[in-house]
Amino acid sequence: YRAVGRRGEALALREEVLSQHRGLSGGMSPAAIDALNAAADANGQAQQQARELALRLEIVERCREIHGAEHRITLAATDRLAGSYSREGRTGEALAMRQATLALRREKLGTHHPATLTAMGELASALQSTGQREAALALREELLTVSRTARGPDHVATAAAAAALGFAC
Repeated sequence: YRAVGRRGEALALREEVLSQHRGLSGGMSPAAIDALNAAADANGQAQQQARELALRLEIVERCREIHGAEHRITLAATDRLAGSYSREGRTGEALAMRQATLALRREKLGTHHPATLTAMGELASALQSTGQREAALALREELLTVSRTARGPDHVATAAAAAALGFAC
């Protein structure tokens, strides 16, 4: 439905699937988490931000219950929640989440891991959006340096990091 512009019907179907998963597993299965994510995405695309945020918060809570606060799935859910907060203008909350996520990714995965590098870029954007240009610039410089080492100078993500640094601040 969504691909042909029928967002209302897509949203209703996502909500129906979510309801079914909640009834079957109490919302704690991987399929239920996937249904929550799909419903949150559909609500975001339909400009239903309050519902999207409620679902994203529920996803993070359930991921913490299932996997723990430091698990990669929980961190990914936290990243999505931070993105929703950013779109809502709740930049302080988004920034705090991005900082915490990057710190955990560095600790658990190391600085050269692709997920850590992605978190660096997301935090740099959050810093820039809150007016912390020097901190954003320093993080983008670090991201480019690490990306060149971890991915190589010709990797598409390294080129993206260089472009972001060129446009930063």
